[in-house]
Amino acid sequence: MDGERTPEQLVAGLLKLLEVKPDGEDRFAGRRKRGGVGRVFGGEVIAQALNAAEATVADDRAAHSLHAYFLRGGSEDHPSDYQVSRDFDGGSFSNRRVVASQHAQHNGRIRHVDGSTTPLWTSGKDTRFREIEDSELFANVRVRTVPAGEIHR
Repeated sequence: MDGERTPEQLVAGLLKLLEVKPDGEDRFAGRRKRGGVGRVFGGEVIAQALNAAEATVADDRAAHSLHAYFLRGGSEDHPSDYQVSRDFDGGSFSNRRVVASQHAQHNGRIRHVDGSTTPLWTSGKDTRFREIEDSELFANVRVRTVPAGEIHR
């Protein structure tokens, strides 16, 4: 029961929930948490999709921006699958598109009884990763300018 778990155990459980495991080339399987309200929490889907996209870029790149569109609700009764498209890899930026889906799949989309398909969630073409440079670590540090000869005691 969650009420009996320590904060550290709760955080560890959340981090485990947000992990994705490789399931083919640029495909990932997300975990699911049962016992909720029946629907998947949107932040869970976004975090798993970001982890899937991050697994396809170089280690020296960090998430720069993410734009998400929820097209339909997800069910906690089924795991989520993530298909990553590598749209662009440049000198400083990489761009990834992720489509999340559940249930019986067809090309990364939900297959409905009537044969139509609809993605559960998509990040569009705007999940961007940017190369991290050492000089950026202190880019926001402000140094006070002291006029020459001024002494503080």
